[in-house]
Amino acid sequence: MDTLVGGKLLDTTVLIDLSRGRSAAAECVDSERLAGTTFFVSVISAMELIAGCRDKGEAAKIRKLVAEFTLLQFDNVLSNIIFVQV
Repeated sequence: MDTLVGGKLLDTTVLIDLSRGRSAAAECVDSERLAGTTFFVSVISAMELIAGCRDKGEAAKIRKLVAEFTLLQFDNVLSNIIFVQV
């Protein structure tokens, strides 16, 4: 997880762990949420997850998971801001 101003960006690996029901990932996200942390998912990570789905059922499960978080759409301005912050 990378820290963004006002929240944290979940990477694809964490999202895969969540989708597979790995308790360590869920416990980490849940405890951060209780502390008031906002989580973001980049549209790139969401697309990676959808591309890896084997069928429509998996894709529906991934869409439901991603919908739990704030989806970040990237444009040139946002990309440049994030690149400068890192």
